[in-house]
Amino acid sequence: MIYKKNIIIVIIFLTILFVGMVGVLVYTSLAGKLTEGNTTAYTATVRKVQVAGAGQPPHAEIITEEYTNSLYVTESVAENIDLNILKKINPRQKVFFRIKTSKCSLLNKVEFIDIVALKTNDADIFSLAQYNQFFNQAAFPAKIAGAAVAVLFLILQIRMLLRLKNTNKSRFC
Repeated sequence: MIYKKNIIIVIIFLTILFVGMVGVLVYTSLAGKLTEGNTTAYTATVRKVQVAGAGQPPHAEIITEEYTNSLYVTESVAENIDLNILKKINPRQKVFFRIKTSKCSLLNKVEFIDIVALKTNDADIFSLAQYNQFFNQAAFPAKIAGAAVAVLFLILQIRMLLRLKNTNKSRFC
């Protein structure tokens, strides 16, 4: 009886892990499919641009007059764009950027806000399509590992269900 109860607990635990992993995979898949429909455009006046120095993962922050947040250019984007273009943005220059619509309520409430598209009057620094491409490239190894782990959890669930079935059969023999 205790053995059967332990198997049921393990099956429930594996099911929770499997569903959680599938949820992460779905979220990661959707995060790399941003459009103008699920992002919001803003304009800001630059106060200062900071680009990561040597020895750090590449990233950049744009500090603006309008917002207390730094506009954050993520590592996956910064690795793929010309950071010299960012360094050339001058104080009081206008920038046009997009953020995920779900993050709009965080403006002026958190330290950083990830931007998913950025341009100035002079240059398109990165577009939504490029952001999606960079994000998906960076997330690809995690998606493969996540899928492998989800399949492993599923296989373990099936094995435990078969063990539970065999336990029930052996009791009646």
